[in-house]
Amino acid sequence: SLQNIIGKLTSAIQQNVMGIKVVKAFAREDFEISKFEEIGRERFRLQLKIAKLGAFYGPLMDFAAATGTTFVLWYGGMQVLNGTLTLGELVAFNTYLTILVGPVSLIGWTISMLQNAIAAADRINEILLTRQETHLRDGKKELNHTRGHVEFKHVSLAYKSGRNALMDISFEALPGEMVAIMGPTGSGKSSIVNLISRFYDATEGKVLIDETDIRDYRAASLRRHIGLVAQETFLFNATIRENIAFAHPGATLAEVQNAAKIANIHNYIMSLPENYETVVGERGVNLSGGQKQRISIARALLKDPAILILDDSTSALDTETELMIHKELKSVAKARTVFIIAHRISTVKHADRIVVLDGGRIVETGRHDDLANAGGLYSQIYHIQLSGQDAEGAAPVMEGRTHGR
Repeated sequence: SLQNIIGKLTSAIQQNVMGIKVVKAFAREDFEISKFEEIGRERFRLQLKIAKLGAFYGPLMDFAAATGTTFVLWYGGMQVLNGTLTLGELVAFNTYLTILVGPVSLIGWTISMLQNAIAAADRINEILLTRQETHLRDGKKELNHTRGHVEFKHVSLAYKSGRNALMDISFEALPGEMVAIMGPTGSGKSSIVNLISRFYDATEGKVLIDETDIRDYRAASLRRHIGLVAQETFLFNATIRENIAFAHPGATLAEVQNAAKIANIHNYIMSLPENYETVVGERGVNLSGGQKQRISIARALLKDPAILILDDSTSALDTETELMIHKELKSVAKARTVFIIAHRISTVKHADRIVVLDGGRIVETGRHDDLANAGGLYSQIYHIQLSGQDAEGAAPVMEGRTHGR
């Protein structure tokens, strides 16, 4: 029915608006546009069919109404002549009939409009409240291959509000290296992710990939080589297999399963009645936070990116599951550059290099063993967590020193 098509159309809009970061990070804009256009064409075909029916039935209904009025006047006139009905009664009856025809004919149209409104009512508020992404100047170079060498050179980032998220950031991640970005809430960790994925451009300085400014690359070309597991996990209302294979629709089931095994979610999926064909529901409503995170990790791994970014992607997992995933990630990280954004020491301690942020600035850089005993911010967070508090327990220590995430 038309209402079902409208539901699909509004659902596609809602999912792409809410999941815009995932779509752009996996360079799937063309695919999503094509899918949206197909639903639009389906609606057009159905609307055309309805218009043709309307073109036929509209005049037919008008003819029926005119015929009815003619019959009433003829029959009523005969009754007036016979003396069983007065002329005033006939005129009054015909007037009421004319008044009644209009509202009755609008009942069908009103019901149709109401159904259209209901189909979109549960989604329209989220769409209206979603901020439009700032348009960025697209580069002209194609990034066909990358070694994964990422370098920040004196990078600063200020949002339109004037708030500084990053100030004079300089560090590099070598090919095959695992680099952790650590710091209190609001220290600018996720701003690093936004710059690498080019959701924003640096206000000052440069972000380089293989010694080329990322602004010189086409954004879609750049993002094809980046696998992002976002802080806010987003899944589409599709099967688990389709969600994992989002960036690689032609992937075989074996490839999908291998990515799921690395993300430690395969056994759970196989325990479901429909296995990989299980529909996750709107925004993954049928899954827990940890399960959604692991599916999101599998999705990024299946893409086989040269640069893998895990933005607080294991925060909903228990320590044992997190350690298992990081053990598997170590084996696949040798062929790619991995960025881990996290609050927990257990998440970053095995990284080749740890960059510690505070207030949008780099305050420490080094390996876990060196930083844990250096007496700085990392050491403070480490000892707080070691004493049994979670990573968020570090926030009060740093209160008032942070500026933006």
